Amino acid sequence: MTKHRQQLSRELDLVMREHNDLDKRIQHKITGDQGGHRKLLDQINEWEKSVIDKIKDATQQARKQVYFLLDQPAHRVRQITDDIESRMKEEDYVETDIEYWSNQVKKLSKEIEMGDSTNIVIETAQVEWTSLIKVQEILPVNMSKTLDYGRLRNEASKVIKDERYIYSSSIDFLLLYGMGKSLCLLDRTGKNKAEINFKSKWRLYDTCWSTFLNGFIILTIEGDSYTLDVATRQVNVIGKLKSHDKKPFESCTCSGETLLVSKNEKGSSIESGIQL
Repeated sequence: MTKHRQQLSRELDLVMREHNDLDKRIQHKITGDQGGHRKLLDQINEWEKSVIDKIKDATQQARKQVYFLLDQPAHRVRQITDDIESRMKEEDYVETDIEYWSNQVKKLSKEIEMGDSTNIVIETAQVEWTSLIKVQEILPVNMSKTLDYGRLRNEASKVIKDERYIYSSSIDFLLLYGMGKSLCLLDRTGKNKAEINFKSKWRLYDTCWSTFLNGFIILTIEGDSYTLDVATRQVNVIGKLKSHDKKPFESCTCSGETLLVSKNEKGSSIESGIQL
């Protein structure tokens, strides 16, 4: 073994010792901070209980409203009965009263025949449950996440040979495209390549990744838009996306459930009202 390799071996041993020491410190911190962990979980449990209690209150009110509406015909019958019995007891009624009661009974009878519980509609609000509670890390003021530029190398550690270039990417996929060539979906290893059956006489303007759709969104020069499902490798048509002046959008990106698009010209506005 050369002196250089011996030096590298000693340096690697030092890194491994530091690594093992760090791992022990992390494990000790995890096991020694059970109180802090319990406090965080207790906050989640308390929030869960409060939400469940509010849901139970809302559903109980909804049930009461259903019972109230279903009881309305019987309630109106009782009102007519009480009115008739009261007037009969006092013998305080004339022909017009009898005609009025008769009409009320016939009217209510017809309403009961025509209506039932299907006339009552339950409306519920759609809730994005995952957005109701979030857990995130707040770094101390003197700490921030930075890119380790030292890991950027002059020479590539991996080379993917393809005539096309990277047009868009996600955590797990690269989307390759070249003028006049087909789309290609490539995983991060570079070993699994899938040619995408996408036919359009117009060249692509832009593509972007949508976490919400779990796929890529594709814009063409004529304003046609598509989605590429990475699970099925299927391309689906969204339709034409054009601005208020009928010009096609040339740039796109996604934020949650919203697609943001713009034209490639000076003073172009960013339109963000497009819900996926």
